[in-house]
Amino acid sequence: MNIKDIVIKTIQPLEILRVDTCEKNDIVSDVITGNVLYKGEDIPVYFKAYAFNYPHIAKGDRGLLNEIIGYLICHLHKVPQPEQAFFVLMPKEKLTHLWSNLNERIKKSYESSDIIPMFATQRIYSKSMAIRYSHSMYAVENELRKWKHFKKALVCDEAMANTDRLPRNILTINSKDFWLIDNGKLAIEDGTNWRRAGLIDDYHYSNYLADLVIKDVQADHRKGSAIIGAASSRTKMFKDIVLECEFWIDMLVSDDDKKDWKEFLKFLQSRDHNITRILSKRYGMLSL
Repeated sequence: MNIKDIVIKTIQPLEILRVDTCEKNDIVSDVITGNVLYKGEDIPVYFKAYAFNYPHIAKGDRGLLNEIIGYLICHLHKVPQPEQAFFVLMPKEKLTHLWSNLNERIKKSYESSDIIPMFATQRIYSKSMAIRYSHSMYAVENELRKWKHFKKALVCDEAMANTDRLPRNILTINSKDFWLIDNGKLAIEDGTNWRRAGLIDDYHYSNYLADLVIKDVQADHRKGSAIIGAASSRTKMFKDIVLECEFWIDMLVSDDDKKDWKEFLKFLQSRDHNITRILSKRYGMLSL
């Protein structure tokens, strides 16, 4: 595909302006603050580091490419998320001052490489729902249901089988504006990495946003019809990002892991084509 058409741009080592602090680390990923240079602009970002077996993703480790594909799906559905996303070629030397803070599993995967590929998104200066409304989650969930992009976001998460859209992965600065972050965990309930055997096209994976309105839909099926209507307007769109998904798979995945990733794209395309039926079944409604 034409490199100019790619949504997620590549940041070269010399375009990394700053690497500051490690904000979070767990068994899956590390989140690091910093700045990159893109089109002459100094952009604050969050770098997200996953285990990597250079020059490819560690076999069976899905996080980095899930993030890329998930961002593209949100972009496709026009759901609010960080405005820009990047694939970053991070020199290991830039992490020297943070090395002791990084996850041991991730550090081990970087031992044989001087370059560490990372996913990064433009920083949004806000707090997660979980922090901002820790005193009253009921209050923020009530506001979230009124969000003008709520139905699109619900459909988007259903389409990509995002099982980790919890309050910590929704950013907010007030009662009206929300942004989705973190698509590293897709199509798996327990654990962190999907497996080909667990890719079931019409399965009802956990969907926090869908569950948030299930009582409303049961009480008034018109609300369910509105969600199904939103889904019907977004169906059969996945084809518009397939080329970029394939581009990143070809770049980042070893030959012996590509078959699984191609099956994953088929899985996502099937969910995209059948999203109204999947959501109708979830809510116990007749499919359009």
